[in-house]
This record gives sequence, C-alpha cells and structure tokens, in this order.
Amino acid sequence: GAALVQHTVPEARQALQRLATAPSLAPEWQAEVDGNLRVLQAARTPATQQLLQTLAGAIAEQAAKANTPAQVQRAAAMVALGLQHVPASKPLLAQRDRLAALQAQAQAQLAAESSAAEVDSRINSLKRAAAAHDIGKAEESLARIRSLQPDHPFLKQDGPQLLAEAYLGEARSLVENGKYKLAADTLAKGVQTLGQRTDLRNARARMVFVADVMRTRGRPVGTDDIQRLRERLASLDKSDRQGLDDLQDTLKVRGALPEGSFAKWLDGLKPSVATTQPASTLPAASAAPTAPVVEEPTAAPRAGAPTAAAPTPAAPTAAPATPIAQADPCARSGLAGRGRVCADHVGTGFGPALVVIPAGAGKAFAMSRTEITMHDFNEFCSATHQCAAKGGSGSLPVDDIGLAQAKAYTAWLTQVTGYTYRLPTDAEWLRAAKAGQDWNQAPDSNCIPPSAGADGGVGGPIAARGRQPNPWGLVNMTGNVWEWVVSGGQVMVRGGSYNNYWSECTVATQRGDNGSAQKDVGFRVLRELK
Repeated sequence: GAALVQHTVPEARQALQRLATAPSLAPEWQAEVDGNLRVLQAARTPATQQLLQTLAGAIAEQAAKANTPAQVQRAAAMVALGLQHVPASKPLLAQRDRLAALQAQAQAQLAAESSAAEVDSRINSLKRAAAAHDIGKAEESLARIRSLQPDHPFLKQDGPQLLAEAYLGEARSLVENGKYKLAADTLAKGVQTLGQRTDLRNARARMVFVADVMRTRGRPVGTDDIQRLRERLASLDKSDRQGLDDLQDTLKVRGALPEGSFAKWLDGLKPSVATTQPASTLPAASAAPTAPVVEEPTAAPRAGAPTAAAPTPAAPTAAPATPIAQADPCARSGLAGRGRVCADHVGTGFGPALVVIPAGAGKAFAMSRTEITMHDFNEFCSATHQCAAKGGSGSLPVDDIGLAQAKAYTAWLTQVTGYTYRLPTDAEWLRAAKAGQDWNQAPDSNCIPPSAGADGGVGGPIAARGRQPNPWGLVNMTGNVWEWVVSGGQVMVRGGSYNNYWSECTVATQRGDNGSAQKDVGFRVLRELK
C-alpha cells in the first residue's frame, strides 16, 4: 500500500481519536494506528494516556465481534498491538484470552477433522488391501488408525477382521499353488499379530496338518506317525469340520487330493516296517502354535507319472522339458458352464485355475477363472529367466507388462503342459463374459462407484479372486484391470478397470490398445481343448 504520512504529535493524537471512533480488523487500520502510536511514544502526557485507554477499549470492543477463524486471527493481531502500548488493559487481556481459546479450539477442530479424514481414507485403504490380500498395507493402515484414533469403534472388530481376512486370503492363494508351508507360516504370523483368533488359529492348524499329510506321499511313514495324523484329523473334524471340508474341496479341484479326502489318504498309507528309525519328525497334534512348520511338500504326482524328483527349471538356452502324458483334466464331464475349475500340472505345482466355456457359436474352450496373477507370472519368470519377478501380493493381477510378455507367458504354458494356451480373441472373450445370457456387469465390480466424486479414481487392483463371478464362474470380467484380446492383427482391451466409472465397467466396454505396459491392464488366458 501507500507509505504512511508522518504526523506531528498533535496530528497523531487527532488521527488516533478518529481511528478510535471507527475500529476495524483491516490491516490498513492497524498499520495506521501503529504508525501514530510510535509518534506518541515520547509524549506520555495524561492526555496521551487517556487516548490510549480509549483506543484500547475500541480495540477490545471490535475484537469481541470476531468469531470466524479469519476474524479471530486478525483480531488477535489487533489485540497484541494494543497490549504493546497498554499492557495492563483488562478489556484487551480478556479479549486476548478469549481469542487464544478460540484459536486453540479451531486448531483442535482442524486436527480432529484432518484425523477423521485420514482415518476414513485409511479404512478404505484397509478394505482394499484386505480384498487384495496385501497384508503389509493392511497392517500399515490399521496401525495408523490406532495411532490417530485409539478409541475408534472400527478398531474393536471390523479392523482386525479385515486384517485377518488379508492373512486368510493370502493363505488360500498359497494353498491353491501348493505352498502349504508358506500358508502355515503366514497364518502363524497372523496369530502372532492379532492374537488367538479362532479363524486364524483353526486355519493354521489345518495348514500344518495338510503340510504334514502331503509330506507323507512317497515316503516311509511309521505306524505311530500315521496314528498321530489320524488323531489330528479327528480333532480337526470335531473342532473345525466346515474348514476341513472346504480345504479338502480346494485340494480336490486342484488335483492335489486324488483320494478325495484326508481319511482315504491316510487309509492308503503303508506303514514302514523298519523298527530302527529315529523318532518321528512329524509334530504332534498338541504342538504349540509357534512351533516350526515342516518343510514344503510337493504336489501330488499325476496319474501314471514317474515318482522321481522333478528336474529343476532349465535355463533359457536349455531344451524344454517334455510334458508327461495325462488325461485332460478339463475334459471331465460336468465342467462346462458349471463354474467348476480344472488345472494343468506345471512342474510340481499347477497352472492357473481354468473354467470350461461350453460350445456355442464356436468350439468349447477353457479360460482362466481370474486374471493371471503376480504369482502365476513370477513362476514363469523364475522358470525361464525371461523377466524379473514382480513385487507385491502374489494374488493381485499382474499388470504393467507388455503384450509381448503376456504372449511369452502363454507360449511357456503351452510348452510345459502340452496344451495350447493363448490370449482370447474378442469374440471368445465376449462369449465367455456374457455366459450365454447377455450377462453385463458384476454387482461388486472393482471400479469407481456411482457415489464417487470427480476425484474418485484413487483405487487400485484387488485380488484376482476377490469378486462375484459371472454365471460360468469367471471372476473380475468387469473392472479391476483391463484385459487384452487379440483378433488377427487387432489388439484391444475389454471390461474396464478400477480407473473407470461404474457405467464404463461393463462387458461391452472396449478400446483399441498398442500392447504397451500399463498399470491398469492385465490379461487372462484361453486354453484350447483337445
């Protein structure tokens, strides 16, 4: 602003008298008052003292009207100016205390609002992390909520439940890939983190048991060991029958429990006749939850396959392993259009879970039930050394890779299984997605919901097994990540992603694509039937 006019003492008194009759929170008013008060510093006559008291009263009266945060801030500066010249003014001191209390209240409210906003954001992050089985992010979000609002109701039940679901979901993914020891270790960490929750404790007991059972395949087992396994099975059947049944069903559809049940598995074991062997290394049923888990078991061998140990993955320049002949697991009756899964053997484990799409306008084929996951893709990278393993939760859909790498993955599956894998054509993808009845969208698609604002696109991918399937058992056909389809020389993506609004998350949504690596584009595979 313009420079203040330098007044004489009489002029300064006259100016202050005028200013005292019309006090204002404006910075210009305060600047003019301050300039004139400086002129009177050396003229502390009784008349000046009386003028200062009048001015202090005017300032206090104006400050008393301030209530909004902006007004309070200016009023506090105004009162501070008055107290520099009239430090004992009771009206000014009273207003100073009132304004300080209002400022503290506003700061506390701002902090509370900021905390509440962050808690809401962290709750949403925790929900996404739990759905994606991302234990690290779920734990981080829960810890932050505890630090911000230790008494928040979410921490009593919902928060720990979501973190437990992240542990349980990751363990399920590991089991589906034959990683029983890792599943047990994961659940042991969950018990350590969340305490003796029944769901985690029971799930860990199941994982330790199945790891020990799988360890018996092809190995001599003592009579006492078999009896202990029977006792543990009876205990699980009594305390956690539903969980045991679900686990057996999972292993059956993956081909890892050809006997159909653990009881039949144990019935088929032949006790070792040796009597000089050392004591069993199988843990007893009463083993403590923190006891070490037994070594990783191998998956069940295929029918007619040799029992020798599988060779280690060949280097890129080595000749590919010849797939062992076996009955087509996806050719069994009762699979087409039922949502039931089948899978091909890949090394000592299994490839992606498949569902069979019935013949219609074209031949029947199998398609991966979910998008190809980080775990699926990392198995390819480890076996071929053609790519670097992707970080993050293994159950998330793989993304941010190029189309060439996706095709290389299908070529590898073709090589190691003996069945033809490839990316689906647009027509094949649509036929599978619509499920013979013009199905259009999953009601819980992972995309921006209709209630979101303009900045709603802040989500991310979730676990590939995380949402409601279509009528033929395919999961995440709408939302989550776009999926490549290749028809001749034309490349497109279909289905939308977590970055798309609800109206765009449909089977019909598609766009052209150049096959470059993108953070919201993934793929699923088609497997031809012989």
